[in-house]
Amino acid sequence: MFCKNCGKEIKEGSVFCRNCGTKVADVPVGEQVAQKSEEDRKEAPNTYSSENTTQTTGRSEENHDLIRQIIGSKADYYTAQFDRIRSGEKGKLNWASLILGIMHAGYRGVWKDWLKAVKIPLIVELAAQLLSGVMMFVAPAVGTLFMAVGGLAGIGLFVAQVLFAMKFNRVYMTHVEEKAKRGDGSGDASIARAVLAYIALMAVTLIVMGISSALSAAAVISSIQDYSSYETETDDMVDSSIFDSEETEDVQEEESLVPELEEEAVAEDDTEFEENHLMGIAEFEWTEYYQRTTGPSASIYVSWADENSVMFAIGIGASGYLAYVDLRDCEAYPSSSVSYSFEYPDSGYAISITCMDTGEISITESTDSPFGISLAGEYVPADKADYSTCEYVFPNSSTYELTIDDCAGLSKLECQIARNEIYARYGRTFSDEKLQNYFDSCTWYEGYFAPEEIDNDSLNETERYNLSVIEEYETSMGYR
Repeated sequence: MFCKNCGKEIKEGSVFCRNCGTKVADVPVGEQVAQKSEEDRKEAPNTYSSENTTQTTGRSEENHDLIRQIIGSKADYYTAQFDRIRSGEKGKLNWASLILGIMHAGYRGVWKDWLKAVKIPLIVELAAQLLSGVMMFVAPAVGTLFMAVGGLAGIGLFVAQVLFAMKFNRVYMTHVEEKAKRGDGSGDASIARAVLAYIALMAVTLIVMGISSALSAAAVISSIQDYSSYETETDDMVDSSIFDSEETEDVQEEESLVPELEEEAVAEDDTEFEENHLMGIAEFEWTEYYQRTTGPSASIYVSWADENSVMFAIGIGASGYLAYVDLRDCEAYPSSSVSYSFEYPDSGYAISITCMDTGEISITESTDSPFGISLAGEYVPADKADYSTCEYVFPNSSTYELTIDDCAGLSKLECQIARNEIYARYGRTFSDEKLQNYFDSCTWYEGYFAPEEIDNDSLNETERYNLSVIEEYETSMGYR
């Protein structure tokens, strides 16, 4: 049988030409349906659309209506997406799922699937936030590491959310079909459930952040208390002039009133004191605070001293929880007629504190400092220090041209301080926390400007020249 219009061969009993659509025979409607071949039925679309509610897979119109009832709003959109997926196409990205996240998943009743998809990066991010808050003021390096892990987990959470949004329509189709099989026609759309899901997630996040903040605050308070403990210790001292001769005489007079057995012990102590007094070490009049006269700003706080030992703390840049040197509760013992010695544990490093006739103290080191910055130098009582010169590596680097010889003996860290004190004079702040704490400890420093606001163009010609000299020295020493 051939078409009268196009001449193509067509099947016997056909009403229309399959090639050009021309009607070739008149057949009753009932017979047209009966004459559809098995091949034609296989080619019929498998769809949920309102135009074809009877499915070749055996789904009834009743089942189709139940699915639309479950979906509720946006039923046309989702049934069309289900058709695409069942025909073998990839599901489209669901923008509502991407933007609203758990709120959209809760609205559609698949919030458990959302949690399952993002649980790993979500748990890692919350745990990293908690641990970074705990460790930041206890072990800053570890706290910073956890902060970085939290940042990576945040990126992973976003990626997981994108992936879930890409497969949301398929996940939702499975959810809807399972409800339809159970005969559950309750609608999925629920604003109340969406809000509750969002509130639950925010509550967990806020609890974690609250715990982290509380622990961080406790660590800060503890650090402040430790740092201020040196000042409160002086309340128990009898007098800042520890070896005042009149005070010694008063003590001896009081001791003369004790029983005879105690008088013998006092006599022995007096003998030892007189021997040390003859050696000269007990004649030194101590003050509480001392400031180094040259080099990077260093200070010593003496909490106790007698003929047997000196209890002291020494710091460089110890204005915050980070410092270049922060030695506390150190005890030095007599090593000569005018010196005390302190050994840093397990390092072979020792310092000698020598009492000078001028009322100053001198510190020398047995080996190179393990802190990267030397503690050696002359220290004067803080009330006699000249702060226009004693808190600089190079006090005149803004007006005097340096030479390589001027830099001789500087460590890598001291060179860094020397370069940056040129910028610090202009009120520049620093991203390096230790460097910022160091300048905060200097009485002359006031930080106003962000690092990018003070650059080499802000410096005078002498300062730019001195930067080049210090950098040349650093290169020659292999520091750069």
